[in-house]
Amino acid sequence: MGAMPPIRGADAVLRLRMELARLQHADPFQALGIPPTGGAEEVRNAFLEATKVFHPNKFAAGGVEVRDLASEVFLLIKRAYEQLADETRRKQWQEKLRPAKPGPAPQATGQRSTGPGPLETGGRGPTTTPGATPPATNPVTSPSPSSSAATSSTPPAPSPPGKDSAPAGSNPPGATPGARAPSTSRPAGKGRTTLPGSRVPNTRPPQEVAAMLEAARTRSQRFEDALKTLAQGNFKAAREALHRIAAEDPHSKRYRVQLHYAWGMEHKIEGRAEAAVREFERAVALDPEFADAASELKKLQEQKKGTSILSKLFGR
Repeated sequence: MGAMPPIRGADAVLRLRMELARLQHADPFQALGIPPTGGAEEVRNAFLEATKVFHPNKFAAGGVEVRDLASEVFLLIKRAYEQLADETRRKQWQEKLRPAKPGPAPQATGQRSTGPGPLETGGRGPTTTPGATPPATNPVTSPSPSSSAATSSTPPAPSPPGKDSAPAGSNPPGATPGARAPSTSRPAGKGRTTLPGSRVPNTRPPQEVAAMLEAARTRSQRFEDALKTLAQGNFKAAREALHRIAAEDPHSKRYRVQLHYAWGMEHKIEGRAEAAVREFERAVALDPEFADAASELKKLQEQKKGTSILSKLFGR
């Protein structure tokens, strides 16, 4: 992705929203800012650079909206990295994004593939292949009056366009000057078919489609299992499982709320009170009715207030 300036100040919300909109319509290579030919090392370096800019901890001093936007952006970046870190999936994406080789020009409908006819040979009739027996012909005779009349009644061939012929799309003779000539182009709409030789949009590889369908089918069960793991006090394992689920569906508040709560509990038991408070605040901001996160947040805030009072009493 290259070196990126840190996001600070009042424009953090705007920049994060723009980045989120870009990532939602980008393939994994575009999300990390590298070409489709990038290898494993380039993918890793791009992810590390993106982490330095968009990791949620970089926005700890911002408001709730800033932290939530940063979390969504980072989830999409991490999801792109996980797809490209796997060699098999990276090759599938490279094959999908490889530009199609241009094929031969399509033959126009009605084009004749045989030899020149009477018009192309100046009215001399069909040509014969060298060595072939020419067809029998009648001896040349002077034209009779009836044949001359028939010949004269035949309409002349259209003359090639010259300086006296009107260009395509111009007004016909006798039309009002300035009037628009009727268009003969086909209007766009339903029933429009793809022309021969035009590019067909790429589709996802079958393996990726199958993986996405399987993930969607098992997501609810995996979420229930993660909640059971969280209730058993295994906060790290629960957080990792919830992180994968939230990356699959970053717009679901239900998954993100539980992810922030699990992350907060993990920070709390490891002694990182400030980080735990931030995660509980994010969970409560997403779901004010989430009693567990609100209770843990209140405990940590009271603990912090008591510590501050003792520090003032003892001069620390």
